[in-house]
Amino acid sequence: MFVALTGQPKILRLHGEGSVLLPNDEQYKLHAHLFSSECAPRSMILVRVTRIQDSCGYGVPTYDYQAERETLARWAGSKTPEEQNNYIREKNSVSIDGLPALDHYD
Repeated sequence: MFVALTGQPKILRLHGEGSVLLPNDEQYKLHAHLFSSECAPRSMILVRVTRIQDSCGYGVPTYDYQAERETLARWAGSKTPEEQNNYIREKNSVSIDGLPALDHYD
């Protein structure tokens, strides 16, 4: 789901089937250039959209973009790739709700 936080109000929902792309997947490598390489690679979700739905968004509040946060880039810059991978392995093995997460990748 996407919402317009500035300009004309709008809500856009994309329905479909998703698949996980890990950094060692060929499909991942095709799309990696679209993202910053400052931090340890994460998984991508590739969605095959089967339905698009939009609505007015009149109830969505407006927000002003101020800036990108520098926190993640600073954190990643202070860690070696091995330290980043260890962190991911230790902290991201389960989701917030306790479900198993993706297998770790090196």
